[in-house]
Amino acid sequence: MERVSAYMLFSMSMCVLFGPSHSEANPPSVLLNVSPSKWLNVGDSVILSCEVTDSSNTDWRFSWHRAIPHTGTLELVQINAIRYSVQQLPDSQRGAGGVYSLSSVNENHTGVYACRAERGVPVTHTLYSYPQLLWVADPSPPASLSISPNRSQHFVDDCLLLSCEVQGNSSGWRLMMLRNDGTLSECRPSIQGPLGPTCNITGIYIYEAGVYWCEFGTRQYSNAINVTVAGGDTLLESPVLPLAEGDSLTLRCLVKAGINPDIEVKFYKDGSLIKTKAMNVMTIANISKSDEGMYTCQVPAHSQSPRSWVAVRGSSSGASPKGLHTGVIAGLTVAALAFVIIISVMVTIFCFKSSKGQNAVACSADVIYTEVRLRNTLKARETSVPQCPSDVVYSEVKKGRRAVESGEVIYTSIVIKDRESGTSNRRKDP
Repeated sequence: MERVSAYMLFSMSMCVLFGPSHSEANPPSVLLNVSPSKWLNVGDSVILSCEVTDSSNTDWRFSWHRAIPHTGTLELVQINAIRYSVQQLPDSQRGAGGVYSLSSVNENHTGVYACRAERGVPVTHTLYSYPQLLWVADPSPPASLSISPNRSQHFVDDCLLLSCEVQGNSSGWRLMMLRNDGTLSECRPSIQGPLGPTCNITGIYIYEAGVYWCEFGTRQYSNAINVTVAGGDTLLESPVLPLAEGDSLTLRCLVKAGINPDIEVKFYKDGSLIKTKAMNVMTIANISKSDEGMYTCQVPAHSQSPRSWVAVRGSSSGASPKGLHTGVIAGLTVAALAFVIIISVMVTIFCFKSSKGQNAVACSADVIYTEVRLRNTLKARETSVPQCPSDVVYSEVKKGRRAVESGEVIYTSIVIKDRESGTSNRRKDP
């Protein structure tokens, strides 16, 4: 009995001295937060904060990583059923105190991030965090992702088709997804088409909700589409892609069984009621950055729709496109008027000089007016319809009111004068 007590006392003392292997038995977990938003524009600031959730200690050291789909050459992270690999950021020391801040982001900061904490000697590690997306909008991405039907929210069992169109060689591009449960992987089933990868989801489920995008390596991305799956019978139809300031925002509340057109539908932004409409459509004209946010809707006797993020980007140039077009058109108008005046002056001078000749053409009697037509070359370039290789500027000469009204042949009379003999030969061309 004494031997057993002595053994238990020795075991307890060893446990107090060295403690259990915390990194192996029950490592703490961490939570990664992105603020103020994971959807960013170039030049915005963002903070990634890493917090140890089940420890009161404050002497943790943090490391920051880019998360990618698991490969055999990089460290494998497993959190329940979540699997991914990590690449430690070269400037990971900027995350001292559990905060990794970026004061001016650009397209290179787009990606999926994770964090981990450690302390003590020997080192005790926490688990890796669930991966979080940080997305910086590229005004001209090298590829574009589209979805059919063209909306971000879908009912359970809806069929979706996601298609990536790559500018140039599409080899090596893949269609990725980061599900809301933290799963980072390629969208399946994925098919490599001539323009890029496509993913056909024959019946989507709630767990497949998340962000989808196309990527090449870890530095080239398409636009991103946030796919939400409505668990109830109501969804909000909103723009899939970001809008520009000055655009119109149209929101439509949809119910599986249909909506009575006279019923009052409530629309919310960031949790606050913004409008009650006697129809299921709401439009906000001439939007600005302040209209960016989370939108949802609710129909009486039905569930509330999921939330959808509506992004608003600034105009791509300092001048308004409409103002630019107006200035160009005004310039063309002034040029046309100046051209008409010059032609009129030249015709008058020519007629005045010709009237002194013996066999001159009676200009004032034959020529009624000159009509000048200019094509709007600006508008032709804006359309996708193939245009003629060159724009024609011409004048139409008309003779007499009767000839115009009766449809008679209008012809020109050309006088050829022999300078040596002083005689004139008149030739008529129809």
